[in-house]
Amino acid sequence: MEASNQHPSTFTRTELERALTEQSFGVISSKILHASEREATAMLVLLEGNAMTISLSSRGFLITSDTASPYTHVGDAYETLEDLLSTVSKQYNVVKHQVLTQKLSALSATTTV
Repeated sequence: MEASNQHPSTFTRTELERALTEQSFGVISSKILHASEREATAMLVLLEGNAMTISLSSRGFLITSDTASPYTHVGDAYETLEDLLSTVSKQYNVVKHQVLTQKLSALSATTTV
């Protein structure tokens, strides 16, 4: 008996959707293009305007195509989508820092009241 009700063919899609949702502040847009039991693929438009295609598989998050980003190479693999975005997008790092600072400020304001 399986521990999860999730069908194996939807696992990669669900995981990629979750990662894209968590990191949505750091991209202009994202769209899942394909999903199978072993791999899910999405197209991202980075904050710099560059488009790239990524996939999620047993190897992790892989860059499968890239248009004009000088920071990456097709085939590079990353453990998380956050790692991938931190490497390929300078603007992602700026926005991530801003979001973290806002969250810490909000937390500080609620603990000092």
